[in-house]
Amino acid sequence: MANLSYFQKVTKHWAVVLVGVAAVALVVGSARADDSPMTGVWKPKELQFSYVGMTTFYSCSGIEAKLATILSQLGAAPKPIIFGYCDSGTGYPSRIGGAHLKFSVLEPGSKADQAIFGHWQKVTFERNPRLNLDDGDCELFEQLSKTLIPLFSVRIIEAKFSCVPRDITSYSYKLELEVFMPIDERRGVMR
Repeated sequence: MANLSYFQKVTKHWAVVLVGVAAVALVVGSARADDSPMTGVWKPKELQFSYVGMTTFYSCSGIEAKLATILSQLGAAPKPIIFGYCDSGTGYPSRIGGAHLKFSVLEPGSKADQAIFGHWQKVTFERNPRLNLDDGDCELFEQLSKTLIPLFSVRIIEAKFSCVPRDITSYSYKLELEVFMPIDERRGVMR
């Protein structure tokens, strides 16, 4: 190296930098390959979900509605079957309750006659008035993160729960996922 001119040293340095940039671009390019459509197959799932709330209580219809919203956001097949149950009867908020769920999830893979196109999409659950999700749902999401979420094809990006019993003012949660879900064929776009 001592015999190399200044120009040769600079050229060699930039060649090494360019090779490094090309390697990074290759890695980033392969990571972004997940954005392209892939084939998947609907797989039936069933869950007996039990909820015990220390701070937030749900009526039978309330927990059914929350679970229907969550299943929809996770890309479950349309029209899941959800039977809510509560310990204090229909129409009244209950500390203990849950639901029996039957639904289908899209899993990567294919069977030629049943293939559905899907993709990985970012989904975030946190306070969102449009979806009727508020801070009081912290306990629900903390419990669902251990029971319902693992039934889907997901990659967990972030899972933070601060659910202090009987203190809703300190509640906060964020569950950020990448979920394998179907491409919305009606609009020709990814949902």
